Amino acid sequence: MSKRETFIREVEGVFVDKENIQWLVQQLKEKYPRHMLDQLKVLQNTIRKYPGYSEQALKEMKKLNMTSANDFRDIAHALSVQSQSTSPIVAEPNQKYKDIIAPERSEDIYLKVLAGGRD
Repeated sequence: MSKRETFIREVEGVFVDKENIQWLVQQLKEKYPRHMLDQLKVLQNTIRKYPGYSEQALKEMKKLNMTSANDFRDIAHALSVQSQSTSPIVAEPNQKYKDIIAPERSEDIYLKVLAGGRD
């Protein structure tokens, strides 16, 4: 078994959706025959770096008809960043000012200020 075939088997073994990964490997074989090992190394490194996003990145890739390992890497990274930024940040009111209540004023006071403070 060649080094290339070994890489292909390792990458395919990671994915649950065999149909999509076989589609991607076929696309890589057609578009990058001379650089297939490099493409497989990028896939493998991306899978190691973003293990929780590999399946979703592959589905997104196929949906968008993207066909390089760099596209896969970029999508996996984007999914990772997106998942980290979606956690809502809840602002807590400053405890120092919690008991302060703004005074209510009538509209007349604002009209008086706009008139230059004159009666």
